[in-house]
Amino acid sequence: MQELFVRAGCYALVLLELEEPNFSLAWEFSSEHRNICFSVVFRGDEKRALDQARVLIQLMRCNSHRQAVRGQLNAREPGTYLLVFDNSFSRFYGKKVFYHLTATKMVMYDGTE
Repeated sequence: MQELFVRAGCYALVLLELEEPNFSLAWEFSSEHRNICFSVVFRGDEKRALDQARVLIQLMRCNSHRQAVRGQLNAREPGTYLLVFDNSFSRFYGKKVFYHLTATKMVMYDGTE
């Protein structure tokens, strides 16, 4: 498990750069004491601005302080994938987030031997 601290009124990004297509991304995270918002976006390359990134999982508030949040998606394109931990709604409380991220190459079967 990795740990990060998201200050009140801010957000934190976890970047994953994939150089090849067809990976399965899986994550699990929890937060200490309070909830946090979470999203996954695809930026393509690091030169593209974050506000131009394609949203893969809409920003949602998660009660990750009560129960760990798990999810996965298929990363079909190479490029930069970002996990967004957003605490911009909180004016006073920073959040400690514990997360685990894995990327597994998917085996594609084309029907030939």
